[in-house]
Formats: sequence, C-alpha cells, structure tokens
Amino acid sequence: MASAGVFLVVYKQPGANVIETVDKIKSLLPRLVAAIPAAIKIEVISDRTLTIRAAVDDVQFTLLLTIALVVMVISFSCAVSGQPSFQP
Repeated sequence: MASAGVFLVVYKQPGANVIETVDKIKSLLPRLVAAIPAAIKIEVISDRTLTIRAAVDDVQFTLLLTIALVVMVISFSCAVSGQPSFQP
C-alpha cells in the first residue's frame, strides 16, 4: 500500500555551520511533532553530518596526537643533549 509523503530537503548556505544547523533542526523536531496530528509521521531519512562529524573527530584526534608527539620529541632531544627544553 502506497502512502503520500513530503520530502523536506535542507541545503546549507555558504558560510553556514552544517553541524550546528542540523543540531538546531533536530532540536526543533519534537516541537513540530507535537504541533501536527498524530497520524502524520516525521522521520529523518538522511543525515550527511554523520560523516562530517567523524571527519572532525579524526582531525581533532590527529591534531592532539601530533602535539603530543612534538612535545615528546622535544623533551627526548633535550634529555639526551642535557639541555633544558626552554631557556629564559
């Protein structure tokens, strides 16, 4: 049995933060559901921010790992040479 449906596609504007926009839309969905008849079903079919969020998490992890490795290399090279790492 086929049923009628409406697709609402949201496109980001240039310069907009996609993750914040999607979070805002998802936070407003319960208010929309409460305002419409119970027979109408609302569901999110596609959310492209899942891959964007994963990419941001990977970048953050890589940045923190890089900082830790740089600090370790500087500390190790200073320990081997006997020089303090920072001289005033």
